[in-house]
Amino acid sequence: MIIETLVLRDYRAYSGEHHFDLTPRKKWNKIRPIVLFGGLNGAGKTSILSSIRLALYGKGALGHSVSAKQYEEYLKQSIHKFKSNSGSEANSASVSLTFTYAKHGKLLRYKVIREWETKKTSVKESLSLYQNDEPISNLNYEQCQGFLNELIPIGVSELFFFDGEKIADLADDEDGVQLGDAIKRLMGLDLLETLDIDLQLVTRNLEKSSATKIDQKRIAALESEYGRLVAEAEKLQQNWEQIRISLAEKKSDLSHMERELSSAGGAWAKSREEHIALLAKLETEHLSASNALRDLLSGLYPASIAGKLGHTTLQAMESELECARAVDLANKLSGRVERLSKKVLELTSEKNHKKLEAAISKEFSELIDVDTKFESIHSPSSASIETLRSSLDRAGKERSESLALSKKLDELEKEIEKVKDNASRAPSEERLQPITSKISALQEAISADQLQMARIDEQRNSAIRQAIQVAKELDKLGTESSTSMESADIKALADSARAFLKDFSRSLATSKVKDLENEFSISFQKLARKEDIHYSAKISPDTFKVSLVDSLGNAINKNDLSAGEKQIYAIAILEALARTSGRKLPVIIDTPLGRLDSVHRTKLINNYFPTASHQVIILSTDTEVDEEFYSSLSPNISHAYKLEFNQKTRSSSAEEGYFWRQNEAESA
Repeated sequence: MIIETLVLRDYRAYSGEHHFDLTPRKKWNKIRPIVLFGGLNGAGKTSILSSIRLALYGKGALGHSVSAKQYEEYLKQSIHKFKSNSGSEANSASVSLTFTYAKHGKLLRYKVIREWETKKTSVKESLSLYQNDEPISNLNYEQCQGFLNELIPIGVSELFFFDGEKIADLADDEDGVQLGDAIKRLMGLDLLETLDIDLQLVTRNLEKSSATKIDQKRIAALESEYGRLVAEAEKLQQNWEQIRISLAEKKSDLSHMERELSSAGGAWAKSREEHIALLAKLETEHLSASNALRDLLSGLYPASIAGKLGHTTLQAMESELECARAVDLANKLSGRVERLSKKVLELTSEKNHKKLEAAISKEFSELIDVDTKFESIHSPSSASIETLRSSLDRAGKERSESLALSKKLDELEKEIEKVKDNASRAPSEERLQPITSKISALQEAISADQLQMARIDEQRNSAIRQAIQVAKELDKLGTESSTSMESADIKALADSARAFLKDFSRSLATSKVKDLENEFSISFQKLARKEDIHYSAKISPDTFKVSLVDSLGNAINKNDLSAGEKQIYAIAILEALARTSGRKLPVIIDTPLGRLDSVHRTKLINNYFPTASHQVIILSTDTEVDEEFYSSLSPNISHAYKLEFNQKTRSSSAEEGYFWRQNEAESA
């Protein structure tokens, strides 16, 4: 079941019409199950939960003992009291719920509209039901309500729709009363108790009745129908027991096959494909690195091996070029200096010639007096020297790159060998295929058995409900008239039926309690997350009192648990009950964290909410799911609503977002 939309009109704190999209949304290729409502106390959070229950169950949402008058008063009080924008005060209200539900393998969409209107001293209520957008018009109010009760039994829904008070009641439940009620509703034992009471009434009324007018045919038909329904319920229970035994055997076989798979290398086989893919990636990297190294080795890398010789040659070429330039300069200056000296001597007196000649010679001697017989070995040019220098620099860099690539190739070769070893340890798919095929077949068979048990549960409870109606009609006939049969015979029939119901209830409770004990151990261990805590539960099928025992079988006093551990215990019980029911319903939790410390809140946020169901609706305050906890929940949050109460208009409003994420998309 997935709740798609909730529509409130003038309901409690909500003035006018308000639409809530509750379908979990897909983000980053993942369906996120959590829809988060945030609001301060009085903002209308609890109204979300109460409206869903009211839409589905009407008077039944308030409890078994609520009278019609009390229900009318509740409906009156649930109409928004303050004037709307039009200036008039509402005299009617409605709650509407759209949801999808898988029934007998088919996905159906249902829409429930419950409306009520005040009429002077009374309240007129109507209930409309649609299936796949078509009205189910052939059902009256009682039949519509009966249809919804059959579809989602109220006793089962209480395991999925709950608040902090429900958690607290279970946490403090010392004598098993709260848990007993939950188990009875889960298994339909409350219906059996009702039937037993009705049979007692039949017996008493038969004893009081006198032999007057007789409707033998009607009574005989009802007695026959009653016997048929009881026999049908008994047969269904026997079928359920047979499937349960078969299911236990299949689960045992599955555990055995999983151990066999592990022994045959199944753990390695799971990662074999990953190893093969990794090996291909590493070999591609190795080939790429090898090609790069080959290119470097065929380039200037050899020159880097003779690095010293190359730099010596470069220095020699630079020296030769410098000498060649000096000789060229000397040759050019020599003639010019001679001409300069001659010109100067012509312009000066003879007595100064020697001094001037000596001064000019001294000034240019360093440039002119060079070894003109110098012979060049390399005949270098500026371009050739620059080419050699550039080549030597590149050769040095390529040498560094080659060394790095060589090191990388060594590491890749080691990693490739390691991955090859791991892949070789994994048996082939062909070798494991017979085992994995058996495991898949067992898993499918287990799912089929669980689905069949859930269907039988529905059929059995339906037969019991019908038997209750027949018993009531027999009671009515017994009050109005006596039967042609001896009262003793009818009384014997009723007593026999009551004895059967007692045995039937005991058998059903015993089998369900075992499943519940197993589910509780799994849930509590997941939520406790303490290595030193390994508690399991022992539940009495008679009193439903829970006894906690440790791994050594020692009894644990529940009073010795911390307050946080008691809350965890209660939530584990609720989750275990929900799983035992076999139903796939949304989980709706109102103010679940108010009594928990930060450590236990963290455990719930990390280990319960993301996996509690395929759809989880959380109604919280800003102190329960604060910024830190919101961040932890964020990967599983589909979307959020912030509820605010306006003191001026005396009404609540809602908009997408959270306390500090108003109108923002949730983080990835």
